[in-house]
Amino acid sequence: MKYYYLLFLVTLFFAQPALAQQTKIRGKVTDQLTNEPIPFATIVFKGTTIGVNTDMDGKFFLSTDTPGDSIMCTLIGFQPVKMRVKKGQDQVINMVMKASKMELQEVVIKAGENPANIIFREIIKHKFEND
Repeated sequence: MKYYYLLFLVTLFFAQPALAQQTKIRGKVTDQLTNEPIPFATIVFKGTTIGVNTDMDGKFFLSTDTPGDSIMCTLIGFQPVKMRVKKGQDQVINMVMKASKMELQEVVIKAGENPANIIFREIIKHKFEND
């Protein structure tokens, strides 16, 4: 019986540090200009594949045993935001994203002949050969 008691204590002793290393991060992502929440932004630990998307209210919750040293928030149309993370702690990190200005070059579309018309002319031209 003493053996099982000792084994239980040793297991409990080694399991304690594993639980203490849990990093939990919650927060909210908002727009800098309007201060409105940004839904569906991607939050990931930098250098890992551990991440989540914000909900409709811009809120997120991340929990992991192996965090990076920072989290990255990205969304198309906004500049990426990087924030430092304290490993092994519960944290509240609110992020403010700034819209990025992106201008596309001018696109010119020139009307031409429908390619189907060219094919139909060739079909009619060779109609008697294909009968």
